[in-house]
Amino acid sequence: MMKFGAVALGAAALFFASCAALELEDGETAPRAGEERQLDVETRLSQAPDSRILVIGDSVMWWNEESGRSVAQELASAISRPVINLAVPGARISHPSAASKAQGLDIRSQYVSRQWDWVVVEGGANDLGDECGCNRCEATLDKLIAADAKSGEWVQLVNRVRSGGASAVVVGYYALPSQGSADGLAQCNDALSELNKRLALLADQDEKVRFVSMAKAMNPGEPGDYDPDRIHPSPRGSRAIARRIGSAITADNP
Repeated sequence: MMKFGAVALGAAALFFASCAALELEDGETAPRAGEERQLDVETRLSQAPDSRILVIGDSVMWWNEESGRSVAQELASAISRPVINLAVPGARISHPSAASKAQGLDIRSQYVSRQWDWVVVEGGANDLGDECGCNRCEATLDKLIAADAKSGEWVQLVNRVRSGGASAVVVGYYALPSQGSADGLAQCNDALSELNKRLALLADQDEKVRFVSMAKAMNPGEPGDYDPDRIHPSPRGSRAIARRIGSAITADNP
């Protein structure tokens, strides 16, 4: 079976990467792309100066944005509060490339200091796909978050959010359908399930951190929850995910 990393480069990188986001346009340099990313961040922040809710992550949080129905946009509607979305398709929790970090492809770099009430954090699937092909991923999982949820890049990021005074919503992934999605991607479900368990444990250790499982919003047996690519959420799926996040923020059945 083709390893996930190879599939991701040829298709859409699990539910997360968008090849268009990973490839520079003709004649575009990495510094220029970084400058454009910074301008986009500044624009989004200036358009909602009173927003106290930030969303960071990969393409699950971004998908459907062009139609106004991304998870972040649906979250704003669900809780009637402005939400700033700085998620980037293809992003990883950590990325070794400085140029990629400048483009927001390192989720840690998406975090912007501000007086946030809540920061919604999602990510890790692209790390698993790129680094271990969703197969024998113990080392990558441990790098992201230890089995006891006391160390790792996820823990460091959430601690950074908490040190800034915000509460955090830690978002776990949904399962990929075994049929209909890009070949081989469903093999990531076991690694994603283990990641989810560790993220839930992380949330258990701090009353200001809440875990939301997207698996409870997305049914692999229900095609209408998924985009036609059978990887990303459909608008209906984005809305269902957003409602669960909204419930966590409002403390209504988190």
